[in-house]
Amino acid sequence: MFSADGRLAMLALAVTGAALLLTVLAALVPAILIRRLPTAALLADQ
Repeated sequence: MFSADGRLAMLALAVTGAALLLTVLAALVPAILIRRLPTAALLADQ
């Protein structure tokens, strides 16, 4: 069905998609945590 090149392209696409998903999930955790802090407290630290 797929040639070796087609399978390699599909594998590269799957790995890229998984890496992108992992990156988005890793960025969401700190974003959610910092969103819970009051803005005045965040600005007061500076």
